[in-house]
Order: sequence, then structure tokens, then C-alpha cells
Amino acid sequence: MVRVSLPTICVVPNIEKRYNSMRVLRAVGAAIAILAFAGVIAIMAVSFSDASDGMILPFIPIPMLCIMAGMLIFAFGNYKAMQYARVKAAVNTIKSRDKILLLDVFSMESNSIELAQAMLDTGNLPGYELVGSVMLAKTELHVSEEEAVAEHNARLQSMPAMMGAMINAAPNLDNTSPLPGVMPQAPITPAKDEKDGKPRFCTQCGTALAETDKFCPSCGAPVSRRDGAPRS
Repeated sequence: MVRVSLPTICVVPNIEKRYNSMRVLRAVGAAIAILAFAGVIAIMAVSFSDASDGMILPFIPIPMLCIMAGMLIFAFGNYKAMQYARVKAAVNTIKSRDKILLLDVFSMESNSIELAQAMLDTGNLPGYELVGSVMLAKTELHVSEEEAVAEHNARLQSMPAMMGAMINAAPNLDNTSPLPGVMPQAPITPAKDEKDGKPRFCTQCGTALAETDKFCPSCGAPVSRRDGAPRS
């Protein structure tokens, strides 16, 4: 059996069944603890009644031990379920696409290649293959390593621009927007330089810059106060 364990990720065969079994185990542990607690209350109630004369009070350690056992079972089941949940979510994401970059599944996880290979080796991704160490694709597509690497590099190049657009958008959130986090669309007017009053443009790609831009919305380059006329 192939098993890869990382700090918060555990890849095992039949991840769907393992996840469901841990959910059941978690529920069983919770039920044991709750019933045992109810037993403690019942024993105490009967023990202090006139009819029992405290004869069953010595039995109270039994449900107390059951409470501890139930809590341990619940904690173990919950811990394993959380581990399996991450793998299950990644597997479902991959299966929803014919091909997908590892960046889209594991973000910038340093062990993304190891995780992807583990999912293949454990049989959680039947019909998929690892292409160029950057993409998981269905075998029937016959995706070449060159295609996978090219798509991976294109995604990496687009990430700075995406991050720049997100950073620029953050200070402009308006509380009067119809939906939370939704900004009203408005045309971008180039900001003027503080010294000569000329419009500001990105020194890398020539894109017009707004006054609040800290990064170029097109290429992601940092914006300096000295950015001036567009590049020819």
C-alpha cells in the first residue's frame, strides 16, 4: 500500500471510503461520550435518591471511562477526517477537469509533484497521468510534455498581473456597492505626476496608471512616483 503523509495531508487508497469511515468513527465517538455522560447523570440521580442508599455510586467510574474513550475516538476520527478531506477535495477538483495544472490544485505547495504522484499510485486518479511534472491529464488526451510546460509557464507569467490587479482593487472597495466586495466599474484615468502634472504610465509596458495603483494592472510591475510618459 502506498502511503504519503505530510504535515496536514495524508494520501491513502480509496480516499472517499476512508473519509466516510472516519466521519462514522467520529460520530460513534461523540455518541459514546454523550451516552456515557447521560449515564453519569443517571447514576448520580439514582444514588442520591432514598431508594438506592448510594449503592450504585461506586459504578460511576465506568461511564467516566466511557466518556474519555468516546472523546479519544472522536478526536482521532476528526483528525483523520480533516486530513482525508483535503485529499478528497483535491481529487474531486482534478476529476472535474480533463487536464489541470498542479498550480491550480496545490497552489505553490512545495510537495505538489509528490502529492500528485501519490494520488496516482494509490489509485485515486484512475485514467490520469502526470505530464511534465506540472500537469495531471487524462491518458486518452495524450498531452505532450511540451504542451504542459508551455501552459504552466503561461500561467506563471500571468500571476504577477493578477496579483497586481487584486492589490490595486483592495483599497478601492466601496461600502455603497450593491454587493459586499463588488466594486462599481469605472474608467481608469491616468494619474498625473506630482511635479509636471503629466499622466503616469507604467515604465515596463506603457499601460495607463490610476492614482491608487501600486502595481501595474497589466504586467504587475511595481509603480513608482516617477513613472511618466509611455514607452515608445
